[in-house]
Parts: sequence; structure tokens; C-alpha cells
Amino acid sequence: MKNALIENTASQDQQTRARLIQAAVELFSERGFKRVTVREICLAAGANVSSVNYHFRDKLGLYGEVVTLAIEAMRSASAAA
Repeated sequence: MKNALIENTASQDQQTRARLIQAAVELFSERGFKRVTVREICLAAGANVSSVNYHFRDKLGLYGEVVTLAIEAMRSASAAA
């Protein structure tokens, strides 16, 4: 039972992280880094404000993750072409 609880928690953490990234992608692309708050990202993601600190350290860390994912997507598209 303890392992199931740990796995469930890990799964929830990954889902929260993914929702935060998706919300950040949308908001940053619409308004840019400076015009988006952590609170707005968390509201859009249905996550607690402290989850940004837990997963990414801060707003800049989340932004860095978004940029890294965008670069990886562009590299994949270039390689496929």
C-alpha cells in the first residue's frame, strides 16, 4: 500500500508539473515573461502557487523549462525535415 501511495503522489506531481508547463507556454506566448505572474500560471494550471517553487524553483526556472522544450521541439522538427 505504501508503494501505491508513493507512485500516486509521483504521478500527481508529474501531472501538476505538466499542467504548469502547458499553462506557462500559453501565457508566456500570449503576453511574454514580464506580463505573466506565477499566480496567473497556477490559476490556469489548477495548481498551488508553491508548486512553481517546488518544481522549478521560481518563475525564471519555469520559463527556462519552457524555452528548453521549445528548442527541443524546433530541433526535432529540423531533424525530421
